[in-house]
Amino acid sequence: MKRLLTVLCSAMLLTACAEKPDSAVPVASMPDVTTNDPFAETTQADDYDPFAVSDETEEDDVDYAWSGGVEWEPGKELVLDYAPTVTFPYFFDNSGKRNDFGLLIFVNGFRQPYRTDTEPDDRIMHTFAVDRDEIIHPKISFEPIAGDMGETLSVETIGMLTPSFTLTDQTTDAALNFHHHILAPYPSELTVTQKTDLTPPAVCSNYTEVPVTEELRKQYQRSGENVLDKPDEIILEALKNDGLITPADRLKANSQGGIAKTVFSGDDSITLCMLGGGTPCRYRVSMYLNHELVRGVFDGCDYIDMTPSADTMCKKEIDMSRLELPQDEFSHFYFIAVPFYTEKYSKRMAVKSESAAISDAES
Repeated sequence: MKRLLTVLCSAMLLTACAEKPDSAVPVASMPDVTTNDPFAETTQADDYDPFAVSDETEEDDVDYAWSGGVEWEPGKELVLDYAPTVTFPYFFDNSGKRNDFGLLIFVNGFRQPYRTDTEPDDRIMHTFAVDRDEIIHPKISFEPIAGDMGETLSVETIGMLTPSFTLTDQTTDAALNFHHHILAPYPSELTVTQKTDLTPPAVCSNYTEVPVTEELRKQYQRSGENVLDKPDEIILEALKNDGLITPADRLKANSQGGIAKTVFSGDDSITLCMLGGGTPCRYRVSMYLNHELVRGVFDGCDYIDMTPSADTMCKKEIDMSRLELPQDEFSHFYFIAVPFYTEKYSKRMAVKSESAAISDAES
């Protein structure tokens, strides 16, 4: 069965339910990308079937159609075991062309190195090549990098489409809407049942809060509701020289056939920007260069906690000296924000900024 994706704005998170692989229940799943035009507007009739396949669509035209998640027994509470090694089965179900998929894991917002049953080395991201109509079941194992005896931890499993894709200054928005796209499910719980001597990584809390103006709010007005007021919509962007790209700017550039994405050089400043989500909620943010965690980028810390809302924009200037950019080629960077979970915000999900191309000023 093919599943149809209505492509949304790149600042939004895309999630959906997947079919069961065998008897397992996927805790999270990724919608399928079955269109080659990410800017095409779609309308849905009352009898719209999201699982239907158009007779006009050839099988080989489906490039990206996949789902993934933790496999879990039906009816069982989603609580992982701490032994102290955490082990659980994951799955990738690929209905599109052969592609590679990456997996990132976060524990309380800290990126978690892990290994698989086929790759014994701990890494931030393992990648998996999956053929069309193939389902793979890697077993994930790790020792949490944070947590005290009796503490309940939040575990995020984030899938990424085609992490091997390389950005250049000619990379189009159409490509960015597909490549590096993530699946971010609701979290799993992990209760620490053994005494640990773990020291969690340092976290920065120093950033600038800016009121969201009425003019900016109007940019996010959609069909009688404002995107910034929705708890499942967080806007996470990298600003070039502190210039915010609004939805209207992107739409105008797209309609004129331009490239709406931002390309950075070593001479540009980068500012992390975060807003939306309705009521305030704290997120733990980290930065990645070519899929590697950038160390010390937030005032010497690897992470920063921000609390955006519909009325408050959070901003943090990035220490560019922390970015070791190779000359004569483009790198890419992005941010990932993981909600700092309390019971009140248990239905929030992680969000990734759009991957952005960056090069050394001399290249």
